[in-house]
Amino acid sequence: MMREHRVDARLILVGDGEMRDPLESLARELSISDQVLFAGWVLDRARIFCDLDVTCLSSHNEGSPLCLIESIAAGVPVVATNVGGVADVTSSELDGELIEPGNEEAYAAALARAAERRRRVPHQRSAALRDFYSIRRLIGDMESIYSELLDGKAVS
Repeated sequence: MMREHRVDARLILVGDGEMRDPLESLARELSISDQVLFAGWVLDRARIFCDLDVTCLSSHNEGSPLCLIESIAAGVPVVATNVGGVADVTSSELDGELIEPGNEEAYAAALARAAERRRRVPHQRSAALRDFYSIRRLIGDMESIYSELLDGKAVS
């Protein structure tokens, strides 16, 4: 069981919502409040990613996981549940680990491995991801879609 496996780590929760109060209570109950920081909403996430060893996403449902795109682009590996669009963004070999949802033991073990490795996403991979999800590419894709639509219609 992972509870016996101690890792010298801090947990930073970025964001806010209905689970904050129960999570703060749980951290106090588990006597880990000094290892957990509830950062709330952070707009300048680049300042956060530069200090992280791993980004965690434990969603049960996820469309396009912006936090994972930002994390990998910043060179920070991820541990995430394999739901929705997560696998479209994350290549487990290069970017970290994907875990099936509901498997808490596997998720905890992946976090422990990430803490022990403390490795970064290869620069070539993070650069490729930044390019693929760039605004420049998005605008180009939108222009192509509009051009195709306009070219396909004859104006009388």
